[in-house]
Amino acid sequence: MNIEVFAILGVKGRRNISLWINTIFAYIVITSAAYLIVGTGFSLIQLRENAQEIYRVTDNFFGDSASEFYGRPNNVEVLQELNYWLNNHEDFFFMNFGRHHIGIDYGNLLFPERLTIEYELGIVTYDGFRSYNSIQVGSRFLDYFSFEAEDGRLFEPSDFSIHNDIVPILFGSEYQAYVSLGDVIYFWLVGYDFIGEVVGFLREGTYYNNPHDLISTDRLIVVPAQVSEEPLSNENRNLALHTYLNHVSGLISSDLPRQTIQNLITQKSTMLNIPPYSLEQTVSLYLTMWGMEGEQLQATIAIAAILMIVITGFSISIVIISRIHELKRDIAIYIACGLSHRSLKYILAVGIGLINLLSAAVGVLILGLFTGNLYWLPVLIVVGTNISAQCYQPIKLISSLQISSAMNGE
Repeated sequence: MNIEVFAILGVKGRRNISLWINTIFAYIVITSAAYLIVGTGFSLIQLRENAQEIYRVTDNFFGDSASEFYGRPNNVEVLQELNYWLNNHEDFFFMNFGRHHIGIDYGNLLFPERLTIEYELGIVTYDGFRSYNSIQVGSRFLDYFSFEAEDGRLFEPSDFSIHNDIVPILFGSEYQAYVSLGDVIYFWLVGYDFIGEVVGFLREGTYYNNPHDLISTDRLIVVPAQVSEEPLSNENRNLALHTYLNHVSGLISSDLPRQTIQNLITQKSTMLNIPPYSLEQTVSLYLTMWGMEGEQLQATIAIAAILMIVITGFSISIVIISRIHELKRDIAIYIACGLSHRSLKYILAVGIGLINLLSAAVGVLILGLFTGNLYWLPVLIVVGTNISAQCYQPIKLISSLQISSAMNGE
């Protein structure tokens, strides 16, 4: 009897193939929206937060001024004081940041050629090592740009000491197939050899803002900006000079006008008797044809998914209601033969549930084939909401059905 009731209510049968097709298509759109909102949500949020105006601090050590500064016996102490002042100024937020490339011996570790700087520049010969895009950053930089580790960890306070024998390294997501946590890497940076250890891999789709563009970290190697709070030996002074020169030229975020910040830095530079550091302004908007790296596409698909949910819900409800009106005499006969209102409502809810669940399963599987991810949880929430909404009017109609009148054709 239950199968016959399914047929009467229009849940089963060839005449409702179009209903199934529309519902399946609706859930394909819904699962696509789930992928864009949930699957790429972190990237877009992080991207939007980072597409803000910041400034790059740059030194002016050129020609005679550079020779004079490098010859000063207290040059490292000057940079240490400037670094402390920048990191502790209450009128702006400073982040240590440097962009020297990392060199890795050709025979020591072989990453795919496409990840090398030589490949980007079209250079086919190598001088014993290959170069890789790298940044040297402080903890403030990681916090400001919301860096997250997909595997392993980010830098800890002790990682930034220039006295560490082993330097912790973070790799972008594209390196994860070639190195593992705990691997030891021998590399060259700012003219010195280092021993590094892989401590983490950055989450795919992480970005940061430099003076000209938003940069993805997927192909980057990240090293801590090394500082010293202890006395430096003669051996470490040259290294400290190079590293401080590298990352004191960092980034500033502030609501103050650019000229105000520049005046503050100029005053401090004058006190330290060095050429004034200058500010380089960044671009604040990064739009593509779809908006900010797909943000408008995400919103468009989300709106389409909402419309599809509403349209599909109305369609299923209208089809079931029309079938109940059309065949209310047959339904009344089934009730008169012992089928209770409660059982009928249960069968109705199960039928509507099957339409939604099977259609959603098809949508999730299709998306899984293309993305490798099954976003079943948000889709399951939508399915539950749909079933509740679609059952309301048909169940209400069943409850108000007058058996005697329906059997008499009224």
